[in-house]
Amino acid sequence: MPGIIYFLGHLAIGSSLFPVLIYLFNRRRLKVSLFFKLFILVIVFANISNLVFFHLTDIDQKYFFSFYLLIQNCLLILSFNELYNFKKFYKHSLYFTITLNLIFYLFSLNYSSLDSYNFYSTFSKTIMSILSIIFIIERYNNSNCDSLFEDFIFNLSISIILYNGLQLYVVFFNSIILERIDDLFLYTWPIVQISLIVYYVLLTRAIWKLKN
Repeated sequence: MPGIIYFLGHLAIGSSLFPVLIYLFNRRRLKVSLFFKLFILVIVFANISNLVFFHLTDIDQKYFFSFYLLIQNCLLILSFNELYNFKKFYKHSLYFTITLNLIFYLFSLNYSSLDSYNFYSTFSKTIMSILSIIFIIERYNNSNCDSLFEDFIFNLSISIILYNGLQLYVVFFNSIILERIDDLFLYTWPIVQISLIVYYVLLTRAIWKLKN
């Protein structure tokens, strides 16, 4: 089982190259905001850092990943706002979500690194899942595409909700899982890694649909 965890972990990091490569390949034809470009850049930086931390250092990564989640969420929300001209309700939802992310991240800094990561990650994945559901409904009601699966926002929202939804219960019970590392960790952590792979594949599809 540990071999599977290492394999899936490296596969997840490798799959993060998919959205980056599809963006670089089509960047001249893509009309995306600066925030979305920064979002892609953050994905690259975070996964390279993850690989370096894992293999070359003993640095506690929990604070790093909490900060990474904050930056990723804010850039993603701002990308939503820049890419489409949403109605006021949806724009207010975006700004409110950014504010909540900042507030809960600041609260999380009062805890130890593991508790901080668990606290902010649980909130982050919950609020981003709710936001994704809101935009899935919005695209269902207002998309001009013949098929919703041709719509960038819909594809992006699906990728976010699957990623956060699959990881949420693992992160929520992270402390219990780590206490029973011999069994629970080995069976649940692959869910996190698989959710990352699915997320990057769906994000790649979303970027491809944006091209069209």
